[in-house]
Amino acid sequence: MIKRFLRYTALSTALFYNACIPPEKDSAEDDLESSCQGEVLFEDEFDGSELNFDKWEPEVCGAEANYRLREGILELNVGNGNCGLNSRSTYTLDDRTLCFEARWKVREREGVFFNNGLASKEGGIGYSLLNSAVGYGNSNQECEGEEREFPEINPESFNRYTLKVNSNEAEFFINENNVGNVNRCIPYDIRLIIDHACQSEDDTEKICEIDYDRLSEQ
Repeated sequence: MIKRFLRYTALSTALFYNACIPPEKDSAEDDLESSCQGEVLFEDEFDGSELNFDKWEPEVCGAEANYRLREGILELNVGNGNCGLNSRSTYTLDDRTLCFEARWKVREREGVFFNNGLASKEGGIGYSLLNSAVGYGNSNQECEGEEREFPEINPESFNRYTLKVNSNEAEFFINENNVGNVNRCIPYDIRLIIDHACQSEDDTEKICEIDYDRLSEQ
């Protein structure tokens, strides 16, 4: 999964769609304290009715790909294509620790690929989901063995995914529980963007949902 981390980063523009399924905000994880402390570098809770284009550059592949904000949830809707977002701002690790946190889910387990994390053309690091199996690692081809999977996570419910990364190590958390780490091929000296990409794997409509994004310097 992680090898496909940067597959959808060269597209622009998007179309709105009319959804009939209401978003779900309630979750047992709502009361968890954020594990990303320190100076906030980027944050979006997707309030309001329109995407903040000062923060995001939408990407689309396929005529049926759409995005929409509704009741504090960003919905990425894909039919026979892909829909994604890139942050306009970029960030470099250098000698600091960055903490990226996002709360997301998918509407159904099968036939959907959903990627979230920090990325660039030279490499990226974060989470991705394919057919209900959640994996983490990075997209550098020299580090394919760094990928992990933990299919016990229910991707149809909102979960909080956290990445703490510095030049030596990346730690991965789900709902504040450490699920592992990698210490090879950390993209410490390249400019990174916040990246989300949703893809339909079976040419039927899929919806990926994001509650919020946050990036902090620890």
